[in-house]
Amino acid sequence: MNGSTVRLLSLPCANEHLESVREREQARREEQQRTALTDMGTQTLQNTGPWMERTRWPITYQGIRRDVLLGLAELPVVHDGVDLTIGQSEHDSNITSPAGDEQKIWHLTQAVQAVLDRCEETMRRTGRPLLCWLITTRPSPCFPKPFKFLAREQTRRSYRRWLKGFLAFVLRAWRMESGKRSTLAGLRLSRKQSTRLRSIWDHRLWDHHIGPDLWSGLAVDQQRRSSDRRATDSQRGSEVDGKTNDNGETDEEATDEQDETDLDEEQDVGSEAADTSGEDDDALQSDSSTDSSLREPVLSDKPREIYAAAAELLELLFELCITFMTEEFTDGQPSSSTLVFYSGVLALQGTVETFRTAKLFTPILSQLIYISSDYCSWSTLCPTRRTHT
Repeated sequence: MNGSTVRLLSLPCANEHLESVREREQARREEQQRTALTDMGTQTLQNTGPWMERTRWPITYQGIRRDVLLGLAELPVVHDGVDLTIGQSEHDSNITSPAGDEQKIWHLTQAVQAVLDRCEETMRRTGRPLLCWLITTRPSPCFPKPFKFLAREQTRRSYRRWLKGFLAFVLRAWRMESGKRSTLAGLRLSRKQSTRLRSIWDHRLWDHHIGPDLWSGLAVDQQRRSSDRRATDSQRGSEVDGKTNDNGETDEEATDEQDETDLDEEQDVGSEAADTSGEDDDALQSDSSTDSSLREPVLSDKPREIYAAAAELLELLFELCITFMTEEFTDGQPSSSTLVFYSGVLALQGTVETFRTAKLFTPILSQLIYISSDYCSWSTLCPTRRTHT
């Protein structure tokens, strides 16, 4: 009566009540995590200041799942046969990219390497005045220094990985449902961009069985064809130099006739030595050609239609990249460009709650601009579509 008596209470619903408390706490934590992935934290110290006001990243990515953005921009892995988890939707269901799609995306990112090699080869054969104009930002005067090429292979790979990530980002976003793409990624693709993506995704090359060494073999084959064309051009040039003069004799013949008498004796003396050494040279040349044929992968050993399809796909891929790089802003907003939107994704760091500072982001942006200028410069130098057969 006075509270000194301890009574044992039997509450059959106590366990249920405790379980409901655990469920509510779990739901609260998940909601807090979802909010953290979409809230840009505009009131935090890291997201304030002139740098954030200039880039407008907190406004551009407000309400967008940043884990989805990072998942879309992840570089593909070669032929692992596993679906890629991009992120989670609003209903806690995983957004995945099928293994078949990832295999295609990996091949396309490797094809970008071949396209960039072709761009660089064209620019290396361009004169200095044009290379100076390519990096000039004003109508006049011309920039005094030409466009510089990357000397180290490691630096070249570091620069090109951003373009590969951009291509993977666009392809994965395009493969998503339009509603999810707009809600979760905040990305909208134009009809022209979607048409070019469709032409690449449904290309006839994918009807063939292609291995991971396709693009390296294509590069070797293109180098060999290029050297053959240079040899043919030099041979034609030598034929032009040997045009006949007014007396009906070529310039070379007129010169040779003056030296025939002096050379006859030397040829007779050295004929025996030439015959002996010729056999050895032929044997060495035969051995070296056999060794080189075993060392170098040649794409021409593959069916002819695979090579033609791969060359055609490179042209379509180049046109796709130019389409995104020359995309005009909507209402003067840079974030309306897919490439600018992707550059902001590269600024996310750590737990994707903050953005990189200007000091950390500027090197990434400069590399992306360099690769983009490489593409656009090649399209300026070669405005017509080239065929490689």
